[in-house]
Amino acid sequence: MKGVMFTAGLMPLVLDGSKTQTRRLIKGIEPDDKLWGSGQYIRGEGAYFEVSGGRKAWASPRYKPGDIVYIKEPWEISNVFVPEVEVYRAQIQYEGGACERVVSVPADSKAKLEVGKRNKMFMPAWAARYFIRILDVRAERVQDISEADAIAEGISEHATIKGWHVGPGGLRGTGTAKDLFALLWDSIAKPGFRWADSPWNWAYTFELCGRDG
Repeated sequence: MKGVMFTAGLMPLVLDGSKTQTRRLIKGIEPDDKLWGSGQYIRGEGAYFEVSGGRKAWASPRYKPGDIVYIKEPWEISNVFVPEVEVYRAQIQYEGGACERVVSVPADSKAKLEVGKRNKMFMPAWAARYFIRILDVRAERVQDISEADAIAEGISEHATIKGWHVGPGGLRGTGTAKDLFALLWDSIAKPGFRWADSPWNWAYTFELCGRDG
């Protein structure tokens, strides 16, 4: 099972259902590369791009429609139980200490069963508590996002100002939801892949689900 990460500020929006889309850069494709004919794009499978030198390159999304993906988050092992029947169990605690659970550890797990905090980047599927199902994926430039899709990215109307915000205490501003999404994108994107560059990305639509869907 594949995993996905969200920033700390966006995680609550995923969990309350107000964020149902996420955009991830298409690796190996530069902002000035072109999608090679809309008819060549196979929805959910990948897309052909015309890259430097006139060559054609095939790019495939990491997640496909129907995939169940676990959400990686900061975690720690607070206790390890010695197996009685060749099955290790670990007591997992998540950031904030609000949730603690005991899980069985697969025999083929490569995670070190030692007490201590862990980086979310290295969270294995067996330690996860939240999952999403991929409903749709498409290739597009980041500036092609619609107002409705910007809202699906977690941008919502502010209760007290005439404008938009990204969750309590997050970015906020006037204008449109798309305008604020541009600021959100630039707060995360690396040079060369900012809003002004309008890089290609996979636009994923998802919903929360259980481990087995």
